Amino acid sequence: MIHYQIISAAHMFKLSCEPPISVAGDGSMSVVSPQRLLKGMLNPGIQCPVCGKDFAGKGAMFCYRRHYSTVHLKQKMFGCSYCEQAFGQTSTRNRHEKRCALRPR
Repeated sequence: MIHYQIISAAHMFKLSCEPPISVAGDGSMSVVSPQRLLKGMLNPGIQCPVCGKDFAGKGAMFCYRRHYSTVHLKQKMFGCSYCEQAFGQTSTRNRHEKRCALRPR
C-alpha cells in the first residue's frame, strides 16, 4: 500500500515503494498517478443528496445548484420571449424560440 504525505497542493512525496493500483469494472488494473490521487483528496466533489448524482471540478457547486433547482425543485427560470412558456435550461429555451409559433417571421 502507498502512503502519501501532502506537503502542499503542488507537491506530494512517496513514502513507500509500491505503486497505487486502480481496478476497473472489467477487471483491468492500472497504476494511479500521484496527481490523480491529490486531485481526488483536495476536491472530492459534491453529491446530490436526493438522487446521488456526482459533480466534480471547478464548477461543481454551480452545476449542483442548477441540477437541484431544475431537476428536483422543477424551477423554470428561462422564459420564452414570444410566449409564456418557461424552461429550466437556456439551451431548451433557445431551441423553443427558434420554432415558437408566436415568433414574428
